[in-house]
Amino acid sequence: MIKKKLDRHVDLTTLDDDVQVSTILLPFCFDPGEEYETMVFGGKYDNYCWRHHTQEEAAAEHARVVAALQEGTNPDA
Repeated sequence: MIKKKLDRHVDLTTLDDDVQVSTILLPFCFDPGEEYETMVFGGKYDNYCWRHHTQEEAAAEHARVVAALQEGTNPDA
């Protein structure tokens, strides 16, 4: 597992060669108040996405999604 942070990233975790979990501060909002997004890229849950109101919620959700994927469970459950 590789973790690194970029400009708008709250967190970025690479689980293996084809799966990443990214949590970012959105450059724009579709729904007022939802400023952060966690998204899975690659693997069985590719393009699963969650929106958050605060950076703290976003960081907690990122950790929850990463843990679920590491356990082999559906992160949307």
